[in-house]
Amino acid sequence: MQHHQAGRLRDAEILYRQALRADCNQPDATHYLGLLADQIGRADDALRLISRSIEISPSNPAYQVNLAVLLQRQGRYAEAIAHCRRAIELAPGFAEGHANLGALFSSIGEPEKGIEPLRRALALEPTNVKARYNLAEALARAGDFAQSTAEYERILQIDPNHAQAQFGLSLVRLRQGDLARGLEGYEWRWQTGDASIPRRQFASPLWDGGDLRGKTILLYSEQGYGDAIHFSRYAPMVAARGGRVVLECLPGLESLMASLRGVEQIVTFGRPLPAHDVRCPILSLPRVFGTRMESIPAEVPYLAAAADRIEQWRQRLGPRTDGLRIGLAWFGNSRQINNRERSIPPEMLSPLAQVPGVSFYQLQKYMDPAAAPAAPPGLPLHDFTSEIRDFVDTAALMENLDLVISTDTSVPHLAGALGRPVWLLTSFVPDWRWFLDRTDSPWYPTMRLFRQPRLREWQPVIEAVMAELRYRAQ
Repeated sequence: MQHHQAGRLRDAEILYRQALRADCNQPDATHYLGLLADQIGRADDALRLISRSIEISPSNPAYQVNLAVLLQRQGRYAEAIAHCRRAIELAPGFAEGHANLGALFSSIGEPEKGIEPLRRALALEPTNVKARYNLAEALARAGDFAQSTAEYERILQIDPNHAQAQFGLSLVRLRQGDLARGLEGYEWRWQTGDASIPRRQFASPLWDGGDLRGKTILLYSEQGYGDAIHFSRYAPMVAARGGRVVLECLPGLESLMASLRGVEQIVTFGRPLPAHDVRCPILSLPRVFGTRMESIPAEVPYLAAAADRIEQWRQRLGPRTDGLRIGLAWFGNSRQINNRERSIPPEMLSPLAQVPGVSFYQLQKYMDPAAAPAAPPGLPLHDFTSEIRDFVDTAALMENLDLVISTDTSVPHLAGALGRPVWLLTSFVPDWRWFLDRTDSPWYPTMRLFRQPRLREWQPVIEAVMAELRYRAQ
């Protein structure tokens, strides 16, 4: 254990195994060898060893909790919850059992169930900063922003450099429209260790918003396709500062971004970068420009599909004999942490088939078709996605549709950037850019928002959409 705690993992493994040769039923050696296996990426060995330690010593609550963590990573949530609850049964005063149960509920999209266990953990162990952070996150994801803010602030009183709390608090402030403080706090994203926001190394300095005459600036993408489309609107504003703008973008966006005014060179992510004087990640541009609610740049369209592609798709769709043509997307990238909350189970969209005078066109394109969710059963759906080569094709297809209806994926961002009519179906606690308690978007003038009235309640959203479609199709 001394070797293990000091990071000398190979030495620790040798001694754990020696202990087990002397006594194959030694529970701690079995358990800690499992934890070590997890540290070095041997997930199957970790699961086997920690499960074995529970067989040897079923009354140890820490073993139960650590097994729950491994099961959670494998998506075996019901089993993970059961082991957390077993830990609490074994030791009601074991704070870690309550804390892990609460964090687990929050991670599977049921944050309201996680609040009580997390509060119980803090009652047992008030100095547990991790539990307090998870409580703040659960409260935010449940929509209790006042209490969430209070918990984040308690953490920051103790540790002002707690990056996750700074970032979480920034998201709460941004959702509430406090762009001044929210955008400043959003810069803490680089310090959180979140794998979806990798911190990259550059020799060039960050741009501070100053004069760019005679300079080249690199704007580079981060996070997802929707983010890239959304914040590319700032590129013309950067160009207006007098510099030469180079935009690095994700694969598949190159041709679309070529339509962006003010960009002189497009580079695909992963390719060598050209020489540049300064650089700026595109999600930092709102802060650089001092964006406030009243100054959100909302001129659309700022992206465009090539005219020849629009014509090709017009011919591909054929004469208009099918009423209103509506593009539909209901499921996001499964690797996105909030995908469970933002995606709609396909069967819930089936009632759309009852609306007369409309036809639906699938707009979801998957790099791996095997990962694509099932189509809504009973809903006739025109699917040309196998013919979509890049985002320009998707844009050109949208130009031949009357309306786009989508959950919070890259699809509504593209429709909004093109100036196409788009209805966004959003969760009760949405991404920060959709703010709260409004049916419009200050980012996209052609967008209308249909919000969940309560956590995970999509049925009222679908009913509202159906009523509006019936009205429009008359």
